[in-house]
Amino acid sequence: MSFLAPWFIVAGIAAVGLPIVFHLFRRTPRGRVPFSSLMFLTPSPPRLTSRSRLDHWPLLLLRALVLVLLALAFGRPLWRQLVETGAEQAAGKRTLLLVDTSASMRRTDLWPQAQAALRKFVAASAPQDELAIVAFDTSTRTPVTFDLWRQTPHTERAGLTEAALAELAPSWNGTHFDQALAAAADALETAAHAKREAADGARPAEIVLITDLQTGGRTQGLQAYEWPERAGLRVVPLTTSTVNAGVQALETSNETADAAVAAVRPRVLVTNAVNSSREQFELVWQEPGSKPQDPSKAGAGAKSTPTYVPPGQTRVVRTPAPPAGDVLRLELRGDDEPFDNTLWFVPPRKERLRVLHLAEEKSDDPQTLRYFLERAFASSGARRTVAVETIDPHAAGVRVPGLSELDDVALVVVAVEKALPPDWIKSLATWIERGGQAAAVIQSPASAAWRDVLPADVGGAEKIKVAEPKQANEYALLSQIDFRHPLFAPLADPRYSDFTKIRFWKHRTLSLDDGLKDRVQVLARFDSGEPAIVDVPLGAGRAVLFASGWQPRESQLGVSSKFVPIVSTLVDLGSRGEATTATFAAGETIDLAALGRSETQESRKGEATAEPRPNATQPNTTRARAVGPWTIRDPAGKETAVAADRPTYTFAAGPGVYEIRSADALRRVAVNLAADESKTAPLGVETLESLGVRLAKDDAAPTPAMIAERRTLQLEELESKQQLWRAGVLAAIVLLIAETWYAGRVARRESVA
Repeated sequence: MSFLAPWFIVAGIAAVGLPIVFHLFRRTPRGRVPFSSLMFLTPSPPRLTSRSRLDHWPLLLLRALVLVLLALAFGRPLWRQLVETGAEQAAGKRTLLLVDTSASMRRTDLWPQAQAALRKFVAASAPQDELAIVAFDTSTRTPVTFDLWRQTPHTERAGLTEAALAELAPSWNGTHFDQALAAAADALETAAHAKREAADGARPAEIVLITDLQTGGRTQGLQAYEWPERAGLRVVPLTTSTVNAGVQALETSNETADAAVAAVRPRVLVTNAVNSSREQFELVWQEPGSKPQDPSKAGAGAKSTPTYVPPGQTRVVRTPAPPAGDVLRLELRGDDEPFDNTLWFVPPRKERLRVLHLAEEKSDDPQTLRYFLERAFASSGARRTVAVETIDPHAAGVRVPGLSELDDVALVVVAVEKALPPDWIKSLATWIERGGQAAAVIQSPASAAWRDVLPADVGGAEKIKVAEPKQANEYALLSQIDFRHPLFAPLADPRYSDFTKIRFWKHRTLSLDDGLKDRVQVLARFDSGEPAIVDVPLGAGRAVLFASGWQPRESQLGVSSKFVPIVSTLVDLGSRGEATTATFAAGETIDLAALGRSETQESRKGEATAEPRPNATQPNTTRARAVGPWTIRDPAGKETAVAADRPTYTFAAGPGVYEIRSADALRRVAVNLAADESKTAPLGVETLESLGVRLAKDDAAPTPAMIAERRTLQLEELESKQQLWRAGVLAAIVLLIAETWYAGRVARRESVA
């Protein structure tokens, strides 16, 4: 037992002497007895006796005990064993070690530094401390939880740490600081709530971030996250003496399918670090199976491209002419860090598309719509070929194409006057609903075929009225063009957005019902304010109405430089082949069914459903969903089976070319390192603080006075919880009652005597 105010004990011991002294005093008898004269008696001196005899010792004992109990109560007693236990518990600390395992940690000796830092924190932990180990890149995983740490004896925790480190290694994924820090802070809050710790009595909590703190890490999510008050962040930055340069693909479709375009060179972005001492690099195509930076394994006939990139800058560079092959690998040489110096490419297969032109026109007539359509796609390039097929739907013996026969049709141009046959209307309506693109030219107020591609509640005569212009001007011009729409987006650049030189000699006047404002969109108007080009979304597809044709007798659109980009965009929107971007980021999760079919598809098996294409500039475009199950072969040769009901897969094996096989298709996709991982310049800790993260403050070395004060505060807190003084005061009150009763009894007895 210990006392917070021991001087009260000394005073109590001194006060015990007072009852003893009072009991030693002998009181002089006050009573007088009458007696006769003593003059005839011989005087005799009094006989001395002992005056130290104590009277009523039980009463003295009671009074002394009362003083002792009061002294003990005012001394504020507490149990010493509980003090030590409480002090040890208060000294315990809860620490979450957040270890970066992203791709940038593959640089030189960063990962050994991270392992050493983690072991250091574990070795410095006290038995009463609580630790957890969390690894992160684009996601988080927890090899050591707080519960597992508490359940493990102190002598075995080092082995637990080594087992966790054996399972961890840098991945090929990106760095998501925001997600990792938010998850770590939430884990500390959850641990505090699980232990039912109040905010004012919780263990000290801290997050230790072990990372290279690269600028490419994602931090945007911290802006909307409210950082908890009880969690502090301590950053352990890892550094390396090497510098880094990286290469990023700007064009993922290199058109090498034909020998005629073998000299086409993709563009790449080369980034050099701010602290780099190098400026000269080179780009070279490597054989897919060679090791990085192996000059002896350069592709046959491959040439290198010298690249000059000053420190802290980026350069857009044309690569050397790529070699022929289904898999291409580009390498950046001259860099200290090879982890981000390789790009993989899968050249897309040449796509063969059709444009179905419904009209009664001859191909050799320069005054027809067909004439300019055929010449617009005469040289489609190496990526695809587009053939224009003219069909008269009213001709005898013409069969209505089924949906499977329209699978390679990217655009249907409706340019007939008479109404379409019912079978054609039904087939085209279904095809457009599933993502088809139709362009209808209104050639006269009496034209009916263009109305057949629209629903009745949109294309009815009372909804869209067509008439000849009331005032016959010499020509009309386009104005109020919506360059945000995908049809005109390729021409939005000021160098190409001038339509003032295109004259329309003849056009129709369209009057749209007010109820169609939410159903149709006017993409361009004539200078008189009348609609010139109208977009009508229909399910996943669309129908574009032209109030004037592009042949010379009606306008100059067909002979202008704007015509080819417009019709090519319509074909792009209607194309259902594989996307030109055939590359993904390492660690990305994809929907296998949304990839569609390619390469070895021979027949259409099963019924496909419409699904939006993953292209932000093509909001209304769809592609057929592929049917599983799938087998994915990663660059290391490992095969993974994916069930049809869960068509998701994560590129976890790192950069390279993955083969995705299904029952009727084989598709190769290129997976490269996320571009942000090449941004390895260190990020300032103050950036995290500006996003609301509360940084942990370094504790100053405690002085003897600080230690004594902290000890006193701990004792006072524990004594206030025990409150043993209450028992002392209560016992003193009981003894006082007993002493009062006993003293009264003694007084009555002496009075009777």
